[in-house]
Amino acid sequence: MKRLVLTGAAVLLALGASAVLLDPTRVLLGTLRGEPFYRGRPASFWRGALLDAAPGAQTNARNDLAEGQAEVVPLLVELLEKTPGAGRDAAEVRWNAAIVLGVIGEPAASAVPALTAALEDPERLVRVSAADALGKIGPAARDAVPRMAALLQTDEPVRLLKSLRRLRGVNEAAFPAVLDTLTHDDPEARENACETLGEMGPPAKEAVPKLTELLNDPNEKVRGEAQHALDQIVPKPAD
Repeated sequence: MKRLVLTGAAVLLALGASAVLLDPTRVLLGTLRGEPFYRGRPASFWRGALLDAAPGAQTNARNDLAEGQAEVVPLLVELLEKTPGAGRDAAEVRWNAAIVLGVIGEPAASAVPALTAALEDPERLVRVSAADALGKIGPAARDAVPRMAALLQTDEPVRLLKSLRRLRGVNEAAFPAVLDTLTHDDPEARENACETLGEMGPPAKEAVPKLTELLNDPNEKVRGEAQHALDQIVPKPAD
């Protein structure tokens, strides 16, 4: 009996290997695994397409996926959530999936939970690309703001601030972290922090002392944006 079980297992393994060799589209395996499909191809097929080293292949795959808009979002979420590992290939799939979700933008709102979780990905490029995508999705990404703000001191503050600025009107939870970024070593980060606070308007009045200090910043652009932010937060009385 034990021998029969082992023989059956061997047959299944052989069939599985044959399926991979004889079905490069992975339709059979994708169906058996219950993977989401797009254009008649399962998630595992698109995972491979996003790793294709041929010139232009990855770009073409991203463009094809982006054309799917809301229809392809479940598949992209699958790639983002179910391609684990710290290896280069796994990270590249997650990174590409986040990029495509950003290209889709607002119609990808259902991906917000997966993108929010990706803000804690072990790979920096995946985290930053997820933040970019959340910013492009817009107000539906409001719940992700605290985690996006938490990355300001550890990842790429300029890109993260630009993503937060896209969430104008729903990004108030980022205020403390943006305020801290006013003292960042990178002048471009300080400049973008000023812009973000200025766009928050009067609710950002607690930033006035630090913004006032930046009127003496050694960087001209930072000084200009600090003044502009102050004008937005503390509007001058009408004549």
